[in-house]
Amino acid sequence: MEKVIDFLDRLLKHNNREWFNEHKAEYQTIQAYFNEFVAHLIAGIETFDQSVAGLEVKNCVYRIYRDTRFSHDKTPYKTHMGAYICRGGKCSGYAGYYFH
Repeated sequence: MEKVIDFLDRLLKHNNREWFNEHKAEYQTIQAYFNEFVAHLIAGIETFDQSVAGLEVKNCVYRIYRDTRFSHDKTPYKTHMGAYICRGGKCSGYAGYYFH
């Protein structure tokens, strides 16, 4: 997880499209690592909460791109990664487990 935090720290300092595009391959590696972590997290939660059985990672992780349409802060990327694990995935409206 140290590499993820290092990348996010650098993104915090250089939160613009040019920098992100130059480091897109690194982000994709970090994203794959985080997705693997979330898969293990889902499997662990599944041992005591069967409602998350069969849940896919893509239905739990949030994207890094920010919606800046109505925000005073126009930085294009989030400086964190997050996953919401619950029955039906992050858009289901059910209570669940959040990792930030």
